[in-house]
Order: sequence, then C-alpha cells, then structure tokens
Amino acid sequence: MVMKKGTVTILKWAGIAIVLIGVLYVVLLVSANYKLRRAYAALEEAGRPMKVIPPTLPYDPAGLPEITRSKRIVLTKVPDKDNAALLYQAAVLRLKSETGRNKEKSLFDQLNPIGYKILTENSPATQTDWDTFRTLIAHPVFANALELWENGLEKPYCQYERDYNAGPDMRYTGVTEHRFLFQTFGVAALIKAQDGDSEGAWRLIEKLFRFADSLKTEPTLIDQLFRMGLFGGGEKTMRRVVAISLPAEEMFAKLDMQLSLFENLDLFTLAMDGERLLKGEWVFDFASRQSPLERIRWLDRIGRQYGNRGATSFMTAGLLVFLGQPILRYDHARYLEIMHAQTRVSAIQYRPKDDTEGDEMLGRIPSYYVITKMLVPNRVNRIRYISLTAQATVARAGLAVLRHHLQHGRFPETLAATGQTFTDPFSGKELVYRHDDAGFVVYSIGPNRVDDGGQEKPVYSNDIESSGDIAWRWNK
Repeated sequence: MVMKKGTVTILKWAGIAIVLIGVLYVVLLVSANYKLRRAYAALEEAGRPMKVIPPTLPYDPAGLPEITRSKRIVLTKVPDKDNAALLYQAAVLRLKSETGRNKEKSLFDQLNPIGYKILTENSPATQTDWDTFRTLIAHPVFANALELWENGLEKPYCQYERDYNAGPDMRYTGVTEHRFLFQTFGVAALIKAQDGDSEGAWRLIEKLFRFADSLKTEPTLIDQLFRMGLFGGGEKTMRRVVAISLPAEEMFAKLDMQLSLFENLDLFTLAMDGERLLKGEWVFDFASRQSPLERIRWLDRIGRQYGNRGATSFMTAGLLVFLGQPILRYDHARYLEIMHAQTRVSAIQYRPKDDTEGDEMLGRIPSYYVITKMLVPNRVNRIRYISLTAQATVARAGLAVLRHHLQHGRFPETLAATGQTFTDPFSGKELVYRHDDAGFVVYSIGPNRVDDGGQEKPVYSNDIESSGDIAWRWNK
C-alpha cells in the first residue's frame, strides 16, 4: 500500500523535527554540563569545602569538632560524656516533670511565657509576672535544672541529634530547649541583679554568652542565625544588668573575651557552605533521580515549604518535562555561582554594592531555575548577621568605656584611650564615640552607612535604608 504524498511529507518533517530536537537536547546537555563543571571548578579553586564527611570519623578529644577543613565539611559524632546537649535536654525535662504550686502546668509551661515576656520586652511585664517568676525559680527542681545547665557549659561540645542526610527536611532539634533555657536564666540574672546579688547576676550573664556560642559548630545557616539571635538577646539583658550594677574588674575581661567571639564572620561564611552542601546538593541530587512528573510534584511541595519561592508555573513545568536534565543542570550551575558569590562577599567588610550586585544576580535568574530561586538565602540574613557582629563590637566598646570610668573616675576622651581597637564593620573605621559628664554613646553607623547621631535602630530591622544606628547610650 502506497502512502499518500502528503503523509510522506508530514512523516519526513516529523522525523527531521525529532532529530533537531534530539540534537538541541544534546547540545543543551553538553553546554549545561560544561557550565556546571566550571561552577564546581571555581568553588574548588577558591578553596571552598566540596564535600561532607559524615559523622563516622574517629572522635578527636583534643579539640572542637571541625566545621571545615580543606575542601570538606566534617561532621563529628560527639560521645555522650562530652556532649552538653544531653545535659541541656535533661534540665528541660526536669522542669517539664515538675508542676510546682500550679498542678495543672509544669514549671516549664509556667516559666516559658513569663520569661519570654520579661526578656523580650515586647509587652510590659507586670509586677505579678516578676513575683510569679521569682516564686517558680525558688523551687528546688529549678536549682537542679540550673546545676545541669552549668555542668553542660563545662562540656567541650554541644551537638543535638540531627539528620544531616534529610536535606531541606532536616529537623532542627534542640532549638526550643536552647531558647527556653536562655530566656529562663536570662531572667534569673535580672532578678539576681535586682536583689543585690551583682556577682551572681554577672556570672549568669557571662554564662549566657557561653551558652549562645555553644552552637558554633553547627554548619547550617539557621543555627548560626539562631546563635547570633541568642547573643543579641544576651547583650540586651547585659545592658539591663549594667543599669543596676557594674561587673567586677575580672568579669570585664571575661565578658570582653566572650563578646569578641560574636564579631567573626567566618561562621556565617562556613554556614553558607553548609547550606550548599547539606541542602542545595541534596536537592539537586534528589531531583535528578526523579522522573519529570515526579520532579515537578516534589519541587512544588518543597516550594510551598519555602514560602512558595520557585513554585512551578505551567511554562516551567513544560520545560522541566521536555528539557529536564539540561534545565536542571543549568539551574544547578547558577545556584553554585550565586552561593559562591554570596560566600565570597560574606567574608569581607560590608559593601552596599555587594547587595546591589547580589540583587541584580538574583533578578537575572530565569523563572525555570526553580531550585535556585527556592534555595538561595535571602541577603537580609547577611545584613542581620553583620548587624549583630556590630552589636558585639559596640557592646565591647561600651564595657571598655565603663571599665575605664571605674578605674579612673572619668570617661576616656577617645576609644583608643581604653587600649583597644573597635572597628565598625559597616564603615571600616572606628566606632563613633561621644561623652559628657552624664554618660556616653558609642555606635556603629549600621547598614545604611549614614551617621544618624546615635539614634538607635532595631538590630532585626530588614529595611537597610531606614535611619538609625546600632548604638549603646549610657547615663549615670
């Protein structure tokens, strides 16, 4: 049977189209692979960690678990005898197991909302709140929980149980317990200061900073932002204690050392590497092993988990079906390029042009680069982190000024007169400092890089263009 001429023509052109599509697919795949290899090569050349070593290595008791070595992130399994997290969790369980006077609620459930109210100052705490908290911490079980917490601070490690192989579904266990203990003992420090136990109050303040820093070995961005958030809360609590009584001479040195640990940007940079290796690479690897339709459904679910960032449109879904592997590898390469750029600028002094260039790079991401749009961290995280490092520097400077006043009976004429250097991460210059007979103000100009005269701006503000400085104003 002879085919009609029209049918032969249609089949001929259909065959040509299939061949052209196949050629195009191969060309795109080769190009995508080349781009991906270049992105990996750039990271390796820059000395960034390139793989994760799972927590199966022999335990090294000589030092802290390493977040990074040359080209790898190391996750060390901490033995129970050296793990503070177990003691912190035990302290919380003790408070959850005891009801106190209110038989319907545990000490944990009673302390938690009152402690949050007092420490955050989001709404004014009443005298009843203070009195209730005092009564609760007078319970013998609280003293036991405090002892467990203090014993934990003497341990070299703090490692909560985490599944680092879960990618974006990893649960951040321990965060609730950590926050509760921090706010509870923070309020306890305030109460000691109010009751005239200045030495006890300052011992707790110093321990709060050590407690906040105990998460320094966790290689994820959320953990490092949480760590710095705890520091911010501790610094504000410290100022409230300063308004009541000053620390003793030896405590000034301890506080300065603890605060200096929060000035370093290295942990943020390493956390960005952790995000790339523990989440980004996991997502791309998982997506590459799915069928096109399974991939679309899975990415849509993860997109909703990330606040609908990168949610798949009809056109994007079509591209993922017909050009799945090339599109996925182009997406992967762009993700690595952006994460490399963000890691690079995170290690240097703040420059507004870095954020401008970052915005332009993010703005150039095609809509079909679904995973990149979904996973690239918001630049506000970097601004907030640097703002908190500035807050640490301001706190160190404020304490140095108070220490000078305690020693010499007068405020120093300049910050250099304290014998220390305090550099503003936003200007690269010394912090601004002024004083008179009544007190002093010391401040960083903040992310808007404008000297607003020491007018304080909320550290957690996401609006970098708004006025205000990161300041500490103290009056006698």
